[in-house]
Amino acid sequence: MKSFGRVMRMAADSFIAIYQLRPFTVSLMVFVTIVSACYSYASVYLSKVLLDSIVDMKQSAILWSLSLLTGFQLLKLILEAISSMQTVKLSIAFSGKSDEALIEHNAKLELLAKESPSFQGDFSYLKFADNKIYENYLKVLQLMAQLIVFASILQFLTGTYYVFSLLAVAVGILKGVVDLVTVKKRVSLNTEIESSLIRPMYYYNLLTGVDSQKELTLYGATSYFKQKWIAERDRIDAKKIALDKMDKRNFLYKELLTIVGSVFVIMLLVILIANQQLSVGHYIAVTMAVAMIVNVISVIIQDYSGLFENLKYVDKANDMRTSIANKSVSKPSGATVPFRLDQKITVSNLYFKYPNSQTATLKNITMTIHKGETIALLGENGSGKTTLVKLLLGLYKVEDHRAITFDEMPINQFDDHSLHASTSAVFQDFIKYQTNIRENVAIGDLASVQDDAKLEGLLRKVNFDKALPQGLETPLGFIDLASINLSGGQWQKLALSRVFMKEKPELVIFDEPTSALDPLAELKVIHEVLDYCRDTTTIVISHRVGIGRKADKICVMQQGEIVEFGTHEELLQRKQAYYEMWNTQKEWYEEERTPLALTS
Repeated sequence: MKSFGRVMRMAADSFIAIYQLRPFTVSLMVFVTIVSACYSYASVYLSKVLLDSIVDMKQSAILWSLSLLTGFQLLKLILEAISSMQTVKLSIAFSGKSDEALIEHNAKLELLAKESPSFQGDFSYLKFADNKIYENYLKVLQLMAQLIVFASILQFLTGTYYVFSLLAVAVGILKGVVDLVTVKKRVSLNTEIESSLIRPMYYYNLLTGVDSQKELTLYGATSYFKQKWIAERDRIDAKKIALDKMDKRNFLYKELLTIVGSVFVIMLLVILIANQQLSVGHYIAVTMAVAMIVNVISVIIQDYSGLFENLKYVDKANDMRTSIANKSVSKPSGATVPFRLDQKITVSNLYFKYPNSQTATLKNITMTIHKGETIALLGENGSGKTTLVKLLLGLYKVEDHRAITFDEMPINQFDDHSLHASTSAVFQDFIKYQTNIRENVAIGDLASVQDDAKLEGLLRKVNFDKALPQGLETPLGFIDLASINLSGGQWQKLALSRVFMKEKPELVIFDEPTSALDPLAELKVIHEVLDYCRDTTTIVISHRVGIGRKADKICVMQQGEIVEFGTHEELLQRKQAYYEMWNTQKEWYEEERTPLALTS
């Protein structure tokens, strides 16, 4: 009974959600549903009258019964045609609204939750579960129609001969039970299928995507990954086949029940008509009515089992949302303080571990960065550099609210929008937007997307010298037929230009900003970057030490810890980690030339 109540609440909530989306369309469909349900009774009754009138040769009765039957059919046809067009619009509107809601839900999640290995699979399942809302709405309409048909036809059968009602109800219940007993298995198979789709999709995109072709070709890896794709696809196909077999088996059982029930009904009709207890018209009406009752009961139970099945999907989706939320650090209530940096950033005993990791990525990080300083953050890949700056930018939330403060204000107290509006960054894994030059640069501050002078000036600042056939409107990537592709270094310069879009940011992060450039070209760009950020608090991440001489302070990280912090000269005198790094790489920078002046 508890499950029944939950199913009915879910169905009502789904219906209300769709009604609020398009009230007129839903009201129209309810009206059409009622008319269609009434037509079922009218067709049974008028078919009996028509056949009896033909046998008795009552012309007037033949004409009016035929006219009414035809009129009902035409009305039903017209209404269904109208509602069909509205239904398509409603389905499209719901799909768009659902996708929009998922995008907004995704945008509100913290970065840490979205970087979880399970996120893509969970997101795919959430989309699958949300689509059940519209399916529930359709089932509610169908249940409404079936209940009207059941009440009216059962009354007709009972009035004709009560045994027909008993037979019809018995067969209908048995057919419905066939679906009920397989609900859990169906839910299990569908859940496994939906949750597993991400893996074969990844392999398929890997095998067909443009970015992966050079390595697949060079290493001859296409066949290897094709076999992995086939294995994953076959595993899912096996589950789809198992689901289809179960559905086909259920269909067979239900059809056998229908045939057996029909035999009993026909035998009883023959006996009653032979004994003149029923007319010939009753034969048509009763067989139609029994078939309707059997189908109605079967559909009602099938729809309920479908709603019960959808409840399982909704419950699992809610559990997923809770799980995703638990991977995020809650911000304190009233976290609406506008962001500002007047004096310093303080990091105190910062500790951070990813949710799926057994070891800490950052351990006991402590340092102070004064406003306007440039910090070179050095260390090998995996030393925790990028994780640290994501925490400083508020992209990851810290458990200890006092671990990161700006002018003694805990970072979790700041309003996220204000914090992100006052900071800027370019990451090593920057996005290559498959749009045009204009949007690739302006993504740093879309309010200036139409400021051609500013955009062109920024391209000059980063020495972007690629010939552009359509200027700022030149399409990039592979989507547009007229698109041009860029080298790794050119893409990186575009990414760098985004950082400079914001006017006077408080904090700027460069995460391996010139990894696609050679050391000498890197230093030229770094000179311009640091000149541009002269009065801005700046952190430059690199595993190259050339930036060290240009920074105010150098922070060297190893295995999630700060092992050295100081100026270039101080760290060379200590002859520890930075000293070894410098001696290993210094020949790269011996031929350094005087950098070009920053273009104004």
